Amino acid sequence: MYVASGQVTCIGFKADIILWDFPKQELLARLSLHEGKVEGLSFSPRGIYLVSLGGQDDGRVMVWDVSKREAVCGRPASPRSAGNANVVMCSSCRDEMFVTAGNFTIRVWELDTATKKIHPSECYAGQLRRITVCVQMTDDDGDFYLGTTSGDVLKVNTSSKVVTACGPQKKKFSMGVTALLLPKTGGLIVGTGEGTVALCTGSDFQVKKRMRVEGAVTSLTCRGQDDQFFIGTNKGQMYRSAYATFKEELVAVCHTEAVNDIVFPEGHSDLFVTCSTNDIRVWYTPERLERLRITVPNVTCHAVEVTRDGMVIVSADPMDFAGSPAVLVLQLR
Repeated sequence: MYVASGQVTCIGFKADIILWDFPKQELLARLSLHEGKVEGLSFSPRGIYLVSLGGQDDGRVMVWDVSKREAVCGRPASPRSAGNANVVMCSSCRDEMFVTAGNFTIRVWELDTATKKIHPSECYAGQLRRITVCVQMTDDDGDFYLGTTSGDVLKVNTSSKVVTACGPQKKKFSMGVTALLLPKTGGLIVGTGEGTVALCTGSDFQVKKRMRVEGAVTSLTCRGQDDQFFIGTNKGQMYRSAYATFKEELVAVCHTEAVNDIVFPEGHSDLFVTCSTNDIRVWYTPERLERLRITVPNVTCHAVEVTRDGMVIVSADPMDFAGSPAVLVLQLR
């Protein structure tokens, strides 16, 4: 079982794709061809190929042979008349097919294994001009769905390469559609930039159920064959929900910026305090859970201390709003 991660570097430097052995948690190989940034990665159904998408300064899509750890072929990901490609998704059934989409571009690609070349087919969207930020393929490869910054979802037929549905028509999702998931139970689960997770049905993507999480939704994934799915956000929160109840349950949290200090109260190992940008958090060690969060917007805490009796937290911040060093004293009850 492999995991692949893509780097972001400075302009003019190579951005590595790192291939990992997940069970052994070992680095297997570094694949270097993209410039500046690796925008997206996707494995083919049987794991034979890895498809990578370069960032704005690179603009190429590459196909890699996983077993040989070498590039098979590549070419520009989008036509010159369009913008950059933002996402890539491999077929659910065939190793030789994948999809790219982005700024006013949607393409279905075929890999010719004999000539070692990839050939794109443009998808027809009519008068629709959208910027795509996420893509999801159906299990039978018959269609794929695209989430856009405009707050709607496009459905594209893989065979005809034509957009067959677009919605919702009346009330689009605020701050764009940022993640998609096709559950086994039917419908389409949509995650948005404002933190809404909605279950949509029908060709018009009518919302049947919805819930709200903290932060913009960055990922949606199902839990194997189970009746649950997980939600990730840009606020370092991970939620779990059942398809039937469609209620969020917080299962993991973390800081979203660098952790600047950690301190254990004297004589206690079950609790510890951390500080970062915008917040101070108290954690319970045995259950690995956050017990208290103290939020101070627009302030970065660089040091934290707990008094001997464990009733007061003292934090040190570099500057207050007047430009002077600040110390914050918090009384715990």
